Amino acid sequence: MADSIFSTVFFRRLPLSPLAQKLLAMVGIGTFLASCAPSRAIQCQRLSEIARTVQETAQPAVSGRTQAIARAATGFTTAIDQLNQLGDLDEDLTVVQVALRNIYGNSGEATNEFLTALEARDRAQAETAVKRLEALATQEKDVLEQLNRRCYPEAADTGAGASPEPATTNSP
Repeated sequence: MADSIFSTVFFRRLPLSPLAQKLLAMVGIGTFLASCAPSRAIQCQRLSEIARTVQETAQPAVSGRTQAIARAATGFTTAIDQLNQLGDLDEDLTVVQVALRNIYGNSGEATNEFLTALEARDRAQAETAVKRLEALATQEKDVLEQLNRRCYPEAADTGAGASPEPATTNSP
């Protein structure tokens, strides 16, 4: 008798309307899909890692050596590829992703223009490329500050460096 009461209380089927069945199915599918997507923290970490790698690749270009500048140009292309591979991000992180993709694309172009100017010994073209890179570095700094505010709001509020600081400059 105890088994039948237990079964009746805990395992009885409740009648669900077709609408309720569809809603439960949608919630189940949504939960499953959400569990497959990378978390916001992982998305933030990936964006920060890409920016940090760009900084590490571009920083030696400041020396003015042609090989270092060429590696920086390649680093910008690699960063764009990595940004494209991130897939779907949170809506506000997509804004950062698109901005970084544009900045790194323009930085790669400006770096290649600088290399061309060096080879041609065209001082005016080199100065134009450097100015463009400086402006892009400022834009990148602003976007990375935006990334930090969106990903690590508690660090932005306190001014503490609780979050990993991504790249802030990328000019050769």
